[in-house]
Amino acid sequence: MRRLLILCVLLIPWAATAGPPSEGICGDLQGGTPGLYGLCVAFCEAQDLGSAADSKQSAFSLLAAYESKRAPDDPPMPCLDSGSSSKPQPPAAECPCWTADELMTVLPQPELCIASNGVFSASQDFAAVTSTAYLQDPLIGAGSCSLQDGRDQLTDVFNFNLADAEVEGCKALWMHHAQVTSCPGL
Repeated sequence: MRRLLILCVLLIPWAATAGPPSEGICGDLQGGTPGLYGLCVAFCEAQDLGSAADSKQSAFSLLAAYESKRAPDDPPMPCLDSGSSSKPQPPAAECPCWTADELMTVLPQPELCIASNGVFSASQDFAAVTSTAYLQDPLIGAGSCSLQDGRDQLTDVFNFNLADAEVEGCKALWMHHAQVTSCPGL
């Protein structure tokens, strides 16, 4: 009994400092850009949870947050598969108002996103002009969408009477963009 007690007392400090395996993978991030180390550990742990929908969404959000904080000299997420890209890929969806690339061009860092009561809006101010991506998904009737580039780098687009599939495609691309850019307000 005495040997067991001594063995337990000796193992407690080792167990307390061992930590999850992802801490070793993320160790190079300690002392670097604030927040990256914690996001890395959380993302790698979420990856280990399996394929549950909640864990995938959580991992997606953590990766988006990591990418938004990552400085140019910081490494990509250490525990991503080598075949994966560092940013989540956009959904295979179509929208008559925008593509994933157009949203990134018009709203590279949206300052406010609203997703409430069937309205999805993102905006970004550039000096005296504002760029917006707006989608209305009404419960009755057809939806509408618009993409306005206040800097005139892209032609402004307005579409009314969207079919249900078009509304869902616009919504999927809008949500992906809002998550990848960590848009405030969501």
